[in-house]
Amino acid sequence: MSFKARYKRNAGKPEGFLGTLLINRMNIGTHSRLAEFGLGCLDFSKKDNCLDLGCGGGANLKRLAARCPDGSVSGIDYSEVSVRQSQRHNRRLIKSGKCSVKRADVLSLPFENDSFDKLTAFETVYFWQDIEKAFREVYRVTAQDGVFAVIQETEGNSPNAAKTLEIIEKMRFYKAEEISALMQQAGFKNTKIFRKHGEAWFCVTGKK
Repeated sequence: MSFKARYKRNAGKPEGFLGTLLINRMNIGTHSRLAEFGLGCLDFSKKDNCLDLGCGGGANLKRLAARCPDGSVSGIDYSEVSVRQSQRHNRRLIKSGKCSVKRADVLSLPFENDSFDKLTAFETVYFWQDIEKAFREVYRVTAQDGVFAVIQETEGNSPNAAKTLEIIEKMRFYKAEEISALMQQAGFKNTKIFRKHGEAWFCVTGKK
């Protein structure tokens, strides 16, 4: 397998040197522009408690903290490399008590019911193996007035999408409308879909 293929395969669960390289690149690359687009569609309160699902390298935790200076920010990821890099990237926020990062699976979130006002999932639902169960678990920890947002770069329409699925095991592309339907099936209401520059899209929904 080529270096490029081994590098891309790490996207599902970053491990080792290649995983570290990949998530560091995510922090400063195209995901940065996508994150700013997605977060720009949300209406934040200074006191919001936020959860980033699949926090990767941790850049979005810092972005969320900047928007909620009187709230708190949590991140979970099931990759040890991602958790370690997120903790390093946000060490000052963690030291201040404003941020925490845990290794956890979205299928069993280690939080109480109705815990978070804003929940985000950036470029990660491609890899959720039981997305219906995961969305029910996200719904459980969303506050009554909370919002869950899925931000994706692609719906799998690009010419190299099929090749990507061959390289990255257990990956699936979703249409925005599919995610919207799955959110509603989990109990969420008032789903909205935003699009920018072709395939980049953002799906947001509230618990009420």
